[in-house]
Amino acid sequence: MPNKTEQKYFFSIQPYWSCLEKDQNLTTDRVSITHFHWNQEELECVPGNGQVGIMLSGPEAFQGFCYGVLDAKGSIPLHGLTDGYFMRFSPGTFSQICNIPANLIPAEGLDLRDVFSPSQVEEMRCAIGKPDPGTALLQMIGAWSESPDSRTSGRERSLVEEVTQLIWERQGNIRVRDLEEKTMYSSRYIQSVVGSQVGVAPKQLCAQIRFQQALFLLCRYPQITLSQVAQILGYSDQAHFSREFKRFSGISPTIYQKK
Repeated sequence: MPNKTEQKYFFSIQPYWSCLEKDQNLTTDRVSITHFHWNQEELECVPGNGQVGIMLSGPEAFQGFCYGVLDAKGSIPLHGLTDGYFMRFSPGTFSQICNIPANLIPAEGLDLRDVFSPSQVEEMRCAIGKPDPGTALLQMIGAWSESPDSRTSGRERSLVEEVTQLIWERQGNIRVRDLEEKTMYSSRYIQSVVGSQVGVAPKQLCAQIRFQQALFLLCRYPQITLSQVAQILGYSDQAHFSREFKRFSGISPTIYQKK
């Protein structure tokens, strides 16, 4: 039977992306960087694992956009971006590193200049112009993460890390009441901090992580039955799993599995 440790930490499967990944895909446990090429105006997406993303083009005509957490299937505008690098941050990491609440970033995206300081935008432009942009971007993010300038308290950062790790370890099958007992904080405080730093409430994050785990199982194990998926992920029954899968993907798991 599949186990929960086989999937790379927190980074989402997006089966609706018509994306040609090119020569680089760098991933740590906190940041994923992919070289992309798209030739459409919008990107059809399903809810991920609570990640904020940054798309950068260049370096000739440098521009970039920061995208917030998508909580339902939909299309996000690419704002004319066709080739460049896509950085994704695991839940809570964007806020910790960039000192910006994730819930302030809309899913449809904001221009980098409306999110970051001029010096940070210039750092990104310089990184894109390096011979190895992906590695340069990782080094830049690493330097930012070591900066002492943080608007979130150590208590909040620790809470977000603990909550997201608990949700991940339980594959999204955990109640807010359980999070209260594990962290010793009230549900109201957990909701406030996680909502701000991750971009969605804990309950929504649970649902999205569980959906992403379902995508992973269906992709990795083509012969797995839907009842097995429902059982592994703790759904009350197969019908409950099918309803939630269709809510997030727009199609039933049966149709997705056939495709």
